[in-house]
Amino acid sequence: MDGFSQIDITWRSALMFAVCLPIVIIAVALLFKKNEVKASFWLGLFLILTVISVVPQIIGFAGFYDIWPELTFAPFNTEFYLGPLMYFHAYTLMKKGHLGKRKWLLLPGVIQTLFYLWAFLFLGSVENKWAFNGTIYAPYIRPLETLISIVLVLWAIFQVALIIKDYYQYIENSQSAKRDFEPAWLKPVSYTHLRAHETDSYIV
Repeated sequence: MDGFSQIDITWRSALMFAVCLPIVIIAVALLFKKNEVKASFWLGLFLILTVISVVPQIIGFAGFYDIWPELTFAPFNTEFYLGPLMYFHAYTLMKKGHLGKRKWLLLPGVIQTLFYLWAFLFLGSVENKWAFNGTIYAPYIRPLETLISIVLVLWAIFQVALIIKDYYQYIENSQSAKRDFEPAWLKPVSYTHLRAHETDSYIV
C-alpha cells in the first residue's frame, strides 16, 4: 500500500487514460456485437491491443516504474499484432471469407508476447533486466522490433487499400445505395496509399 501512496497521476497520464478509456469501452462492445461478428471481433481486439501498447506510457508518467522497477519488460508490447488485426478486420468485413492460413500473420505477435513474458518472468532481478537491456535488448532487439512493426503496419495498410479498391468495384456493380456500404473508418487509413498505388508511385 505504501507504493500506491507514492503514485503521482500527472496530467500526461490522466490525459492518456481519458483518451484510452472510451476506446476500451467501444472495443468491449465490439467484441459482443451481434452483426458483422468476425469483423467486429478483430476490430475490437485491434483497439484493445492498441491501448495495451500505450500502458507503459500511462503508468510511466505516473511513476509506476520508479516505485516498482521490476515491471521492466512487462508484456505490454503488442505492436506486431496491430497490422495483421487491421487487415483481418478489413478482410472479414469486405471479403466475407475465412481467414484460413492468414491467421499465421499473428505468429510474430505471439513470439513478441512470449519474448516479453520470458524477459519479465525469468531474467530475475531488476539489475539483470537492466544489464540485458543495455547489452542486448536496446542495441539489437528493439531496433529490429521497431522495423518489423513498421513493415507489418505498412503491409497491412497496402493490403487494406487493395481490398477497399476491390470492394468499391463490387458495390459499384451490385449496390444502388453504395454510400450505405462504404467502409467509412478504413477510408482515411488507406486513401493516400490507394491513390499512390493507382499512380504506381507507392514505395515500400
